[in-house]
Amino acid sequence: MAAPILSYEGLGLIQGNGWLFRGLDIHVGTRDRLALIGRNGAGKTTLLKLIAGSIDADARRVGDLLPPVRGSEREARLRWVYDGHDDWVAPHRGTRLVSEITWLQAAPGHSTAVRKGTAHGSTFVPTGDSGRVFVAFGAATSFSDTPSPFYRFTLGGPFRLGAFDRDQFRGRHSGYLGAGYLRQVGRLPDLLGGAIDVGAWVESGSAFDRRQDAVTHSDLSGGLLVDTVLGALLVSGSVGGDGSSALYIALGRPFW
Repeated sequence: MAAPILSYEGLGLIQGNGWLFRGLDIHVGTRDRLALIGRNGAGKTTLLKLIAGSIDADARRVGDLLPPVRGSEREARLRWVYDGHDDWVAPHRGTRLVSEITWLQAAPGHSTAVRKGTAHGSTFVPTGDSGRVFVAFGAATSFSDTPSPFYRFTLGGPFRLGAFDRDQFRGRHSGYLGAGYLRQVGRLPDLLGGAIDVGAWVESGSAFDRRQDAVTHSDLSGGLLVDTVLGALLVSGSVGGDGSSALYIALGRPFW
C-alpha cells in the first residue's frame, strides 16, 4: 500500500473554554476523494486552516506534522548559568538560573536568520530535615522572527506539563510555571546511588504563536525521584485539567 500523501493523528483545537475537536486522525491516499460535511460552526474551515498550516493545533502528535528537513545549520549562541543548587538531582536548597540567546544564521526551511531567547530556573527552600518546597519556571521567545515548526519551542512531558504527550504543544513563544514539594524517604546503598525522594507538584504553561491565541494548560503530578549510578530515575504520574493523563519512567537530569 502506498504511503498517504496527508497523514495527521491526534489533532485537537481549543476554541473558547472547550475543545472544538479532539483526537482527530486523518489519512489521505493518492486516489482518495474527501467530502467535509458538518453544521455551521462545527469547525470545517478551521480544520482546513489547521491542515494548511495557517493556525497551530492545541493538541497533536507533533512528529506527524513536522515536515521533512534536509541541510545544515549554522548558529551563534551566548549562554549564562548561575548554579546555586546543593545537589544536581534533588536539591535541598539554592537557586539555579539559565539564560541563552541564539542567532540561527542558517538552517533548513529558513531563508533568513532567526533569533531565539530562552530562560529557565528553579529555587528550593528547605522545610525541615528532609522536606523542601520548590518553584520552577521557563520562558522562550523567537522575538518577531518566525522559525519553522522544527525550530519552535515545545511543552509536554515530565516537569514540562507531564499530563500531556512529549512536545505536544509547539509555538514561537512559550511559558511554564511549576511549584511543588519533595521529601526524602530513604537512600540507596552507596554503590547503587543516593537519595530517594517522593513529591507532588502543579504545573501550568502554554506554547503559542500569538499572545491572543495562547491557551494555558495545567496539571497535577506526583512521583518518585531516585538518584542512581545511571542518573536520576523519575517514575511519575500526571492528570491534566482537561482529563489528559500520563505515566512516565524517565532517566536523566530533571527540568530544574
